[in-house]
Amino acid sequence: MNTPTTSVPGLSKLYWCDLTFRRAVTACGFGLLVAAGIWWLAPVSSPDPSVDLSFEIAMGKWVPPVGLMLSAVGMLVLAWRRRLVKKILTEGTIIKGVVEKLESHATRTNDDDHAGVKPIDRHSWWATVRYMAGGREWRVTLRLPGSGFSYGLAKDGETELSVLDSKPGKPLIRAVYLGQR
Repeated sequence: MNTPTTSVPGLSKLYWCDLTFRRAVTACGFGLLVAAGIWWLAPVSSPDPSVDLSFEIAMGKWVPPVGLMLSAVGMLVLAWRRRLVKKILTEGTIIKGVVEKLESHATRTNDDDHAGVKPIDRHSWWATVRYMAGGREWRVTLRLPGSGFSYGLAKDGETELSVLDSKPGKPLIRAVYLGQR
């Protein structure tokens, strides 16, 4: 077992290779956008006294704080995930794992011919990896940001994993995060 190098991916690399980090960035940005947009658009009062804007005024008071709370939660998840990935890559043990299976799932959006919108095919890639950690054999399925072949993964081939002793069931594929093969 090797001691890992102290190399850690940058924020943009982490955004593209880690789904949890990407969703936290999206939640943070969406919360800020909603808070700013509703705050800016919310009416203070109606120029016409016969028009009741009580719902709009109430939403103008409640939605911006909710958007800011969503952004705060997103920021907490960003910091937590960045710290966890950094800890796994710098303090974890480098071990060899065997790729048992590479899968690709295709999903077609807007499949209705009458929608007037061109269908979009989306792909997600998964790798099932088997490895030994903590005196036990583990088998985990990890989502990949792209095709496994672009990271040098092949069925029944070996790959390097970083695993923390305290979390042996949560490995990271080093080729995905560090660009190594």
